[in-house]
Amino acid sequence: MKLDKFCYNLIGILFSMTVTFMFIGLVLSAEVVLDFRSITTMTKDGVVIVDDPDASLGKAIEFQSGANNPLSANPTVYFEMEFTAPAGLYYIWVRAKSDGDTGTDSMWIQFDDEIGTDKGNRFPARGIGNWLDVFPAGKYVWASNEVIPPDGPTVESFTFEKGGKHKLRTQPRQVPHRIDQIWLSTTQKERPKHNDPVMAMSIEPIGKLTTTWARFKL
Repeated sequence: MKLDKFCYNLIGILFSMTVTFMFIGLVLSAEVVLDFRSITTMTKDGVVIVDDPDASLGKAIEFQSGANNPLSANPTVYFEMEFTAPAGLYYIWVRAKSDGDTGTDSMWIQFDDEIGTDKGNRFPARGIGNWLDVFPAGKYVWASNEVIPPDGPTVESFTFEKGGKHKLRTQPRQVPHRIDQIWLSTTQKERPKHNDPVMAMSIEPIGKLTTTWARFKL
């Protein structure tokens, strides 16, 4: 009887743990964290992968030339990434830095059907970033659109109407600058309180739980 009770309790504990981890995985799967490893296409000139000890994985994406203002439907410098994400609204954050002035700190980000068009010129039409309006040069910071008032700051967002595979294209609005991570979050509605990198947890289509180091709700 004692053995039966022990087995019953053990099964209950294991079931509870399984449900808990599945719930955590499903919740965090809506958080998309991209870095240089996520690149599927990149132009030969104007953008490179560089060693950077301050980046989360020791490497960063650097835009060196090819700035476009306004956004270009056919940029000469860009990179693309592919990822999966459920349908819903996502807040757009980049962990980036530049050593120059306020003329070096912004980019354009387009998704899915926006790519190849002039769409994605999000309000207030100054791209994603503009971190040097607020933060010092030479340090990685989290930014969405940090333009100083009255035009900003604003938290930019995009809504995926359908879940599944998606594509992102990033082109420079200003140069030069470096990108460590692009974070698409369903929960981070305001600027993170610190500038540490984030990490992701997701559930693969086959149900396998996979994790990479990160922290949410910064």
